[in-house]
Amino acid sequence: MSGGLLDIINILLVDDDPLLLGMLSETLRAADRHIVTAGSGEQALEILGGTEVHVVISDIRMPVMDGLELCRRVRAMKSRGYIYFILITGTAMDPQAYEAAGLAEVDDFVSKPTLAEPLQLRLRAAKRLLNVANRLRELEGIIPICSHCRRLRDEKNSYQQMEAYFAKHHSGFMFTHGICPDCLAKHYGEGYNPH
Repeated sequence: MSGGLLDIINILLVDDDPLLLGMLSETLRAADRHIVTAGSGEQALEILGGTEVHVVISDIRMPVMDGLELCRRVRAMKSRGYIYFILITGTAMDPQAYEAAGLAEVDDFVSKPTLAEPLQLRLRAAKRLLNVANRLRELEGIIPICSHCRRLRDEKNSYQQMEAYFAKHHSGFMFTHGICPDCLAKHYGEGYNPH
């Protein structure tokens, strides 16, 4: 996800049942949604490798790679923006299944056979959540700086010199100091040559 609010959410539907995929694809189609389908967890990972996806809706039971394993692999893709993950279940879930889903970091569940209305509601909630997450990511990239002294404000509301701030928050940065031509002329005079 790039900056700003999402106008269109990209949804990946994953199920080994082509009839259910077709039905869900038609049911969930809307002006603010782009829907892609995959017939397996493996195919879903291929799509995720080359397509920006905001929401995955996956059946929990599929051959080879089930929905929980797919969710674990989606969560392992750290370089991507957050992907909201909804599992479709065919039966009521027992406490162990909820525990496994929690460990896989599943966001929500919908039970068959009634999928259309609950999924519509969850997709609206997912879009709101993704927009909030997107806005937070934007705000994390803003560094508050004093307009006068150019010191930076940290999370404790104290101001630090730029070097100290970046050493604490972004340890990979190194600084070298010099004087720009304008400051050289202003502070040392036109003809000054430091070499």
